[in-house]
Amino acid sequence: MRSLIAILAGYFSMAILVMAMLFAAKAVAPDFVPDTPEQITRGYLAFNLVVSALAAIFGGIMAAKVAGRAPFSHSLMLALAALVLGIWYTRTMWSQSPHGYLLGLMAITAPSIALGGWLQARKQARNGMIMTMTLTGPPSPPPPPPVG
Repeated sequence: MRSLIAILAGYFSMAILVMAMLFAAKAVAPDFVPDTPEQITRGYLAFNLVVSALAAIFGGIMAAKVAGRAPFSHSLMLALAALVLGIWYTRTMWSQSPHGYLLGLMAITAPSIALGGWLQARKQARNGMIMTMTLTGPPSPPPPPPVG
């Protein structure tokens, strides 16, 4: 049950952060954030990709943090779920959105989530918590104490 909660916490934290950043951008620069698809600019799409990548990193951190055990594995499960949803979203929006944006969003989301989970797993390992998986495998045992 905690695994499901961790993945949902990561996903919803990403969604909330993206919405909050877009609302903030709309408040600061109302003409920059489009009201209709016809008003979308390349600059806005680039901004949206950056916001999405930052939110995905945060989502990976949250999934790993809430999971407690096997933090990186939980962020990878979130990344897989985001990839599946991304494929569905891309297929749905293919005729309505710029293809480069859709492909870019798919290309950055899962790796950004994994990066966030990896960063949180490293932090937990440094703080003495158990990490069961990293990009290079389990952590190495500490070196023996000096002799003499």
